[in-house]
Amino acid sequence: MKRPAVFIDRDGTISEEVGYVNHPSRFRVFPYSAEAIRILNDNDWLAIVITNQAGVARGYFPEEMIASVHDRLKTDLENAQLDAIYYCAHHPKLYPHHQETLWGINACDQLPAKPGGSNAYGAQNPIDGENDGTVAPTAALAAITFLPAIADRTLQDLSSVYRAKAWGKYGFANAINPVRDWYDTDVIGIDLGMMLLAIENHRSGLPWRLTTALPSTKKALATAGFHNAR
Repeated sequence: MKRPAVFIDRDGTISEEVGYVNHPSRFRVFPYSAEAIRILNDNDWLAIVITNQAGVARGYFPEEMIASVHDRLKTDLENAQLDAIYYCAHHPKLYPHHQETLWGINACDQLPAKPGGSNAYGAQNPIDGENDGTVAPTAALAAITFLPAIADRTLQDLSSVYRAKAWGKYGFANAINPVRDWYDTDVIGIDLGMMLLAIENHRSGLPWRLTTALPSTKKALATAGFHNAR
C-alpha cells in the first residue's frame, strides 16, 4: 500500500544551521522537531530526511561523521521515528563535466598511468576527491533496472554530447573521462552484456522470467527470505 511522505531538509529545518557539521557536538535539533515528526508518525506519513553534505567532498570531515551525526539526531528525536535518512556527499564543482546525466562507476578501463601507456583497470571510489572523474557508460545504462527515467536521459545525453568520441563499431566506449579529454578505445564484452541484459529486462522482463524459472534460483530466493508480494 502506498503511503504519503514528507521529505525534510536537515540543517536549518529540523536542526540549527551552523555551517559544516564536522562533529556531533555542533549538531543541535530544534525543540519543535520531535513533535512535528511525531505528528507525521501518528498520521501514517513517512518522515524522510534528506541533506547535502558536500563537506565530505571538500575534505572537511570523513563520511563516517555523517553517520555519527545521524545517530545523534535519532537520539535527540526520542520517540519520534524517521523512516529514512538520505544524504549526498558530493560536490558538483569538483567535476564540472559530471551532472545528472553523466555518471556511473563500475569496474572498467582507467586512464593509463603514463601518457601512451596501457590502460589500467579497476573501480574507483565514488567519493568526490577520491577518483579522477572516469565514468563507465555501461554502468549508468545498466541502472535502467532501477532508475529508468534517469538512465534514459543519460543515454540521450551520451549520444548527443559525447557520441563522436565515445561511440564505435560495438557501441559506447568502456570508459570516458571528459575532465581529462580521455575516451577509451576499448569495448569490453562483459560490461556490454551487463548493460544489454538490463535493458532487455526493463523492456520485456524476459531475463528475469527465465532466471526465476530455474529451480536453483527459486531455492536461493526462498532461502534468502524473498517472497512474491503480488
